[in-house]
Amino acid sequence: DGWFNIDHGYRETRPSEQKILRPDWDHSYRCRCDHSRSIILFGGISMSPENPSWRIKGELILNCNCTVFCPCVISLGAHYPTEGHCQAWLGVNIYEGYFDNEDLKGLKVAMLLDIPGRMSRGDWKAGIFIDQTASDPAYEGLSQIFSGKAKGTTHLFSLLISEHLGTSREPIEFKREEQVRSLTVGKKIIGNIEPITGANASKEVTVTNTN
Repeated sequence: DGWFNIDHGYRETRPSEQKILRPDWDHSYRCRCDHSRSIILFGGISMSPENPSWRIKGELILNCNCTVFCPCVISLGAHYPTEGHCQAWLGVNIYEGYFDNEDLKGLKVAMLLDIPGRMSRGDWKAGIFIDQTASDPAYEGLSQIFSGKAKGTTHLFSLLISEHLGTSREPIEFKREEQVRSLTVGKKIIGNIEPITGANASKEVTVTNTN
């Protein structure tokens, strides 16, 4: 669990239902470890009108029900969550970005995830919440990005998610208070994360050179 700075590029040179959301999981878990990184994560550049170019740069926060540090992250999905299954939420605060010709700056997105075992095995259930202030083209673009339909790194969502619980507009509030990050999506997600303190309280807790 933790937060990340995000920015990503992807190039595509070939052409290439909504349900009622059921956010009925327990989302009261607090993050026990921060693994903040400046990483390349979201974006796409396309030459095809069927897959418009897009890019997102901003901050991603996520939280799950693992008891300590999430083994899924350091194993890239090869190991089981500590509880055998994963219930998680994530939020993205977009500092700058676009989908086709539509500006995404200042918008926010959140997701609820229910994963029955190892993340890499798929069979995820997911619901998407998009900032209620988004224009119709921005809403459609973000729906495609976070469902995996828009190619790029998030295309993995289309391979891992077997049940899409729906996409809806919601009021999304993303707060930063020193080391704490908070996400509120109406009454569906109310959570925050903060880093644990290591042996040296002045330094961040990090995990490096993992297999």
